[in-house]
This record gives sequence, C-alpha cells and structure tokens, in this order.
Amino acid sequence: MALKCGEIVVAEERKEVINKDLVSALENCTNDIEGSLRHAYHSAVRSKSEEYKRILLAMALCGGDEIRAHEIRVRYKELFEKEISQGTLNNYFQRLVGSDGGTIVRRLAKGIYRFNDPRMPSYIRIAQCHVREI
Repeated sequence: MALKCGEIVVAEERKEVINKDLVSALENCTNDIEGSLRHAYHSAVRSKSEEYKRILLAMALCGGDEIRAHEIRVRYKELFEKEISQGTLNNYFQRLVGSDGGTIVRRLAKGIYRFNDPRMPSYIRIAQCHVREI
C-alpha cells in the first residue's frame, strides 16, 4: 500500500500523501493481488448476501491462526453493533467452511477455524476497507 501511495504522489508531483491517495492505493492493491487469492475470496462471497462479507471480515479481524466461533461472534458484534447467534453463524459456514482445501475456511475442530490461505485475512481487510472508517 505504501508503494501504491508513493506512486500516486510522485505521479501527481506532490510531497504528501492524503486520504484519497490511501483509498486509491487500497483499490490498486486489491486489483494487483494474486489471482488465486482474489478468486477464492470472490467465489466465497459472489452472489450471496452481504452477511458472508461481514462474517469473513469479523474472522479476519480476530487474528491468530486458530479462530474460535465465540471470537467471531464477539468481533461481529463490535463491528456491526448486532449479535449473531451460533446457529446463524453455522448456517453461513455451510458454504464457507470445509475440512479440505476447497473452501476459504477450514474447520480444525468443533468451533475452531482457520483460513486456508494465511494471506486471506489481510486481503479481506484491504478488500473491505470501505466498511470501516479510513
């Protein structure tokens, strides 16, 4: 992102990065990111409700390799100011979670999950930066 901001500032012959540069840099980063990562994310959320994006963002912001369902629900409530039940989360996880590498998230044990690609949380945070205040 720093490189993309720098490219914008240099191209416009300025010396300071402003907020709109960061927004443009984030868009450029998501467009330039590796195809398989972008494809996996968009396959997981394409033509589904916005709730899939919200759940993945909550997961991405939990941090760590192993993410517990309780942590996801807590982070979800912090982000979107509404609760999500374990049953509702499980319903969404039917499409997002698998035990093999064919989904975006892997179930490690009951209530414990991990992104299949360790770069995915960073990608999700960048791709969904519009959800949070910049």
